[in-house]
Amino acid sequence: MKGLLKSELKKIACRKIFWVGLLLLLLYAVYQFVPFLIAKGYYITTAQTEEGVTLYGREAVKYNQARAQEYQGILTDETVQSMLENYTVSTEQGWNSLYPLDCVSQFIQMHFLINESEVKTVSAVYPQMEEPLYYGYSDSWEDFLHTINTQMKIVLCLVIIVLAPIFANEYQSSMASIIFTSPKGRREDVRAKIAAALILTNLCAVLFIVVESVMHLAFFGVEGWNTSIQIGWPGFFRSSPVAMNFLEAVIQGIILTILVYNCMAMLTLLISYFSKNTVTAMILSIVIFLLPSLPFFTAAEPDSLFGRILVLLPFHALNMQFVTYYRPITLFGAKIPMFYMLLFYYPVVTGIMGVFLCKVCQRDNKRVLAGN
Repeated sequence: MKGLLKSELKKIACRKIFWVGLLLLLLYAVYQFVPFLIAKGYYITTAQTEEGVTLYGREAVKYNQARAQEYQGILTDETVQSMLENYTVSTEQGWNSLYPLDCVSQFIQMHFLINESEVKTVSAVYPQMEEPLYYGYSDSWEDFLHTINTQMKIVLCLVIIVLAPIFANEYQSSMASIIFTSPKGRREDVRAKIAAALILTNLCAVLFIVVESVMHLAFFGVEGWNTSIQIGWPGFFRSSPVAMNFLEAVIQGIILTILVYNCMAMLTLLISYFSKNTVTAMILSIVIFLLPSLPFFTAAEPDSLFGRILVLLPFHALNMQFVTYYRPITLFGAKIPMFYMLLFYYPVVTGIMGVFLCKVCQRDNKRVLAGN
């Protein structure tokens, strides 16, 4: 088994597309982060002081974090009013704006401000919440979840491209019939291929999770980890009915990423085996993964069964915004969040596909021997 595993890993390592793709995606990850370091006017690395001085980069981040910390705690209507007292409402640009510009004024403006003298209540902005929200700095954590969601979907496409030839290549080159003639090949080849594919898949997932995490933590730190996910941009987590802070969302997102990667790896191997064609396996696997990004597969109400079924699809399970958008399922009086449903669902599906692939290969091996 060890010898075959090394052989399979070596085959993967010899594919130029793997190393070129890996390098390009690492450069892309760094490129996405560069604006935080050098760009001026970037939302989360820009702030204005009470004296009218505009700050950029790390200096602005520290200022925003300090401003948010002044109001850190349970979000109430009194907290919002207290925030509003320190800012000036302006209508010069045709809409209500708060000055000076920082993360607190942006929070009030995006969520609560109606006009110069009127603001919404917390219950009006977050009608779906049954538990109190915790306010704090949120910009860096929200950006991290958005960035890693996009990045990991692209990386998974590379993984699919690399795994697609594992079975198909050997059938196209007639190597499969040769391998299956030896007792060791019949007994261990499939398991070695599966193990090599899962090792590569998990290494890629962990590599990019670590790269993204180190860059964000080094620049932004951990400030705001206990902030409720609903605090932030209106279009991101505000509608989520799930009581959760950003650190919990990141941890759950990483766990789901690993599970989805393994499931898609196994699905790609299955398609590679049955299609016996690299291009077909590659295209079909990527289409299955990306198809749920179409509008029909994204529009559903928080309480809908259709929406909860959509979360089971790999493309959506990688997105914590989508996972936390749907209310927990009630079973026997207990509320089960979608994360725990996925935590059970993905290992089971991956395991079933793995066992099925081994059984089918074993059956086909016997047919090859019988034919000889």
